Amino acid sequence: MSNKNKRNKYIGKKDGQKKQIPQKPLYIFGIIAIVGIGAVLFIFSNQGKNFINSLFQTEKTVTTPVAVQKEKELIKSSRTENTNIKKEEQIIIADTTADKKIEEKELINPSRQSFSITLNKNELTQKGSYFSYTSSKNVEIKYFGLLDKNGQAHVAFDACDVCFRAKKGYAIQGDNAVCRNCGNRYPVSSIGTENQYGGCWPSYLPIEVNGDIINIKIDDLEAHEYMFS
Repeated sequence: MSNKNKRNKYIGKKDGQKKQIPQKPLYIFGIIAIVGIGAVLFIFSNQGKNFINSLFQTEKTVTTPVAVQKEKELIKSSRTENTNIKKEEQIIIADTTADKKIEEKELINPSRQSFSITLNKNELTQKGSYFSYTSSKNVEIKYFGLLDKNGQAHVAFDACDVCFRAKKGYAIQGDNAVCRNCGNRYPVSSIGTENQYGGCWPSYLPIEVNGDIINIKIDDLEAHEYMFS
């Protein structure tokens, strides 16, 4: 073997020498190109688009006519229930308002005829007993009562039909009530009767006697409020 052939035989085996790089076959590049073209064509085809959309598509609720009808019925039922609740609330409010008006009417306009002041005959003597009632207008209305010799009760305003502006009232002297302003004298038996003659008179105050109980209506007291204001 010649020296030239020996040298070719050991090419690339010695240190410092360059190695030969093997070349890839050209058919591999052809396969890659064909696969790439196929992929591009698939992406742009309808099937490819559907496939891609299926990957990114979010779940959608399928709405059927039956489901739509049920939803409408549910909304309608909810509205009806809310309407009924509002009607019930309005009825409750109306009832409360009506009750409040009744209570206010009873407080503002009470039946004063049923209101009265009660005295006991044991509180009266033949020397006279004096009482007072403060009206709703804060006026002190004065009246007196006494017993005659027979034990009968007599009550009248402590004011004269004529002399009331003097606000002096009456004094009991023996069997008579004496006006402290004009000095007129009235028998005890005449106290508690209406003025039959005009002029001075112990102003009449109606009473109701039931045994030992004497009832005086507040309306009757306040009817003569002007005498003491």
